[in-house]
Amino acid sequence: TRRRVVLKFGPEQSLEMTVDLYLPNNAAGPLPTVVRVGLDEKPSAQLNERGYAYACYDQHALDPDPKEGADVVGPAQAAYPAYDWGSIGVWAWGASRALDYLLTVPELNRDQFIVTGHSRGGKTALLAGALDERFAMVVPIGSGCGGAGCFRVMGPNSETLELITSPKRFKSWFQKDFGKYGNREDELPFDQHFVKALVAPRLLLSTDALGDLWANPLGTQAT
Repeated sequence: TRRRVVLKFGPEQSLEMTVDLYLPNNAAGPLPTVVRVGLDEKPSAQLNERGYAYACYDQHALDPDPKEGADVVGPAQAAYPAYDWGSIGVWAWGASRALDYLLTVPELNRDQFIVTGHSRGGKTALLAGALDERFAMVVPIGSGCGGAGCFRVMGPNSETLELITSPKRFKSWFQKDFGKYGNREDELPFDQHFVKALVAPRLLLSTDALGDLWANPLGTQAT
């Protein structure tokens, strides 16, 4: 069974975000729940068959993830102009807003929420889990540069900090000054193992394809 809800929140309830919740029929609750960054119905059947509830949310309602090189002020940035967050920070905040709602659903186990996502969604899931201790398990998938990958340990053909923060690519994902560390990674005050450590003592499962060199599986193993 799918429930679609539209959450309203923020200053004067100016922000809206869709959350889809898929519940297995006739399952005994309360259920563990997988929360995915981005609307996607496809995982629901398999997860429901295995006794999980599945939820996903429309992170683009808070930040539209503009095309490469575009400089767009998203709804969340407009609502909170004093904040200097990039897209990934906004999307991670959205995961917590989705969780605010999910914690009110009686069929769900309040102590068994899992946050996950792939690629840019994996970066988002890792940050959401690091910042919100209500997620009992954090599962970034193929999150690479700016996610579970290491800036100081780079495998062959990996995406670099300089590349990902280029104004022609994904600078908008990050805090505006982050790109200054391109080719100066040794000067970073911390690396991504610190972000992963913020999940402890909760569960962290970082998954990657060894052939996805762009996502730096070597560096992910290092962190």
